[in-house]
Amino acid sequence: YAASFGVGVEAVVRSLNRNRSRVLCVCCAAVIPLVYGYTELWGLDGYAKPAVYPASWAVADRVMSPGATAIVLPWRAYLQVPWLRNRVVANPMTGYFARPVISADDLEAGQITTETSNPRSLFLQYCLNEGNRVTEFGRLLAPLGIRYVILAKSPGDQSFTWLSRQHDLREVFDADTITVYENEEVVPDAYE
Repeated sequence: YAASFGVGVEAVVRSLNRNRSRVLCVCCAAVIPLVYGYTELWGLDGYAKPAVYPASWAVADRVMSPGATAIVLPWRAYLQVPWLRNRVVANPMTGYFARPVISADDLEAGQITTETSNPRSLFLQYCLNEGNRVTEFGRLLAPLGIRYVILAKSPGDQSFTWLSRQHDLREVFDADTITVYENEEVVPDAYE
């Protein structure tokens, strides 16, 4: 838009003969972006603001070993985030933590969820579906190199109380917005 807009305005101004026509054309060209995109010029009228993550997330990140892989729950590509005025956004945990993070990669549109074709994601989805019947979730995660389970707490999300009943997961951090479990099973440095 920016390149074509400038070229277009220049072509129109050159084609005009009289000064008044040129001034009118330049004024119209200046008004169009102000009318069409005024909200973008002033921060989308307050809609777009920098996100302030909860302080507990920074503490949770420091509790975990550097470079250790983590899985983030709820297992969803998009989350309703309470500290962003309950807006639904792409899972913010995938980019926040200073480590490799595994999260859901299926697309969602309202109640419709696509199925992933990634074998790792399919396996993890199966493990999570069986969570209430499993007592050694860490053993299932260990072959994938997963050392930590990060659970973001938000109202109305599915229950992950079964995580606290696992024999091989140890809670290492708990706050009002997040809980971190450490996998006590031996986790390989690499997996195939």
